[in-house]
Amino acid sequence: MAMASRGYRNVDSAFADRILDAAKRAWVWLEKNSGMIGARNEDDIVTGEYGDSSSEDERYWAACELYVATGENTYHDYIKKSEIYSGLGWADVGTFGSIAYLFGAKDVGMDDNVVAGMKKNLLKERDDLITIYNREPYMIAISDYPWGSNMPVSNNITIFMVCNLLEKDVMNFEIAMENLHYLLGRNPLSQGYVTGFGTIYPQNPHHRPSIAINATMPGMLSGGPDQSLNDPYAKSVLSGCAPAKCYVDNVKSYSTNEITIYWNSAFYAALTLLNIE
Repeated sequence: MAMASRGYRNVDSAFADRILDAAKRAWVWLEKNSGMIGARNEDDIVTGEYGDSSSEDERYWAACELYVATGENTYHDYIKKSEIYSGLGWADVGTFGSIAYLFGAKDVGMDDNVVAGMKKNLLKERDDLITIYNREPYMIAISDYPWGSNMPVSNNITIFMVCNLLEKDVMNFEIAMENLHYLLGRNPLSQGYVTGFGTIYPQNPHHRPSIAINATMPGMLSGGPDQSLNDPYAKSVLSGCAPAKCYVDNVKSYSTNEITIYWNSAFYAALTLLNIE
């Protein structure tokens, strides 16, 4: 809500005030409920919990967004005392907070120690990714292939491009582009992972709107190789495959060919930072 309020500020200031107030009241609730972790499924629900054992990184991100939106010391003081968290996922989200602060807090005042710590954290993550990139033959910055492996590939592009904004270096852009090449087809399968783009691309994604109209919608990033083969169909046809080849273009393979909003948002954020339309 704090982030959204900034987006609406010049469009509908009354609405921006309303949702910023909601964000501030949510923060008050968080302060009174520091032990809360998050939602849990009921015992008879076995899908889609997206459990998270800690809310500290979410609180860190919320404080950063609220500070950028308000300039109030309540949130800045929290940031100054907080650990610097990392992550561009759905469970670990700290890097979103650092990006908000580093690129949004200039107008409300920035603490030099906070800035230095956030920059150090991001650049260390970038350097660790370079180490992986240098040893991977397909020139990407991941060394294993979890469920939704195309999300970390996309997020790594964001890390390199954000670091490029902090410290200009042509290497940042070049490595980011190498990771994009992987997603678009330069990989062990010569498989593009974006529907409707390239020579070989997913035509049977696990995507219910596409199933409903019997046509694959273009422009969507599929999950990509999943070395753990987390669905029965993938396990039946891919057992024994090398990790980077654990992908099948079949609607039944939800662990390799699903379409989800959170790895598509990662992909389009990466394209935006690369200035690719």
